[in-house]
Amino acid sequence: MVQPPVPYRVRFAIDLDRIEPARLVTAAVSGDICGTACLRITPEGPGCAVHLLSELTPDNRLLRAAALLARPIVRFGHDWVLDTGASQFGASAL
Repeated sequence: MVQPPVPYRVRFAIDLDRIEPARLVTAAVSGDICGTACLRITPEGPGCAVHLLSELTPDNRLLRAAALLARPIVRFGHDWVLDTGASQFGASAL
């Protein structure tokens, strides 16, 4: 479950499909949102770069309606979740 700084919670499961240590993780996402995601890690300078590519869509009637009616608020919540997750991932990876 994720609680963005907007008035809704998003519940979902992540099933890892493919793992190549230090290179790639692909996953299927199901629940309030569904689709696929791919996390690719590439060498960059003395460290690495992490790239996330996802194709996710609301699979919950309330979230679909919110996406249509309150797009700027939903986009803010989406960006906040990804930015926060990336920061947490980076902090734990160090």
